[in-house]
Amino acid sequence: MSKRFSILLVVLTIVSGLIGGAITGRIFMPKVVIAEGVKQSKILTVEELRLVDKNGGKLAILGTLIDGSTSLSFADKRGIPRIMLNLSPDGKPGLVLADKTGKACTTLSLSNDESPCLTLINKKNKGGIELSVSDRGNKLLFYSRSGQANIGLISMPDDSTGLGFYDSGRKGGISIGIASGVNPEMEVRNKYGKVIWSAP
Repeated sequence: MSKRFSILLVVLTIVSGLIGGAITGRIFMPKVVIAEGVKQSKILTVEELRLVDKNGGKLAILGTLIDGSTSLSFADKRGIPRIMLNLSPDGKPGLVLADKTGKACTTLSLSNDESPCLTLINKKNKGGIELSVSDRGNKLLFYSRSGQANIGLISMPDDSTGLGFYDSGRKGGISIGIASGVNPEMEVRNKYGKVIWSAP
């Protein structure tokens, strides 16, 4: 097995393992801090602005979240937030789309290295798809209902590509790697992570 293919498989395995289960944990709809007793002036300084309908129902809220983020959210006629645009204290933007119960089902955010990441989650917040793009490589991960990545596709800057299928323990599975100018390679591991077959 070539050194380049080995590195590619290691990267794919680490990425799918670290991110597994993190989709639902890192996506939430925080509460908005409410400011009272705001006085009118030529310069309006508030912690929250609310747009309401004729019956007083909340339609949109511009405010500050508990973690210090700035947030603009839009609610449906029942007052449940369905769209939230956030700017974190460290300047990272994020967009969240929620279902009719208020649970996040689609997010668009930036990672620590400012790379974009798109996440799609099913109705029960279990299982989904994550797509991320960066200078270090592009990744597409599929999550099972347990929140673990069981399929991963990665494309590296050197034009090498890897595809992996994993079991629930993330040890067993099938890995396929293709590098520029090198024959494709394939590896099969049992549930204990031991290689039981490889080619060439």
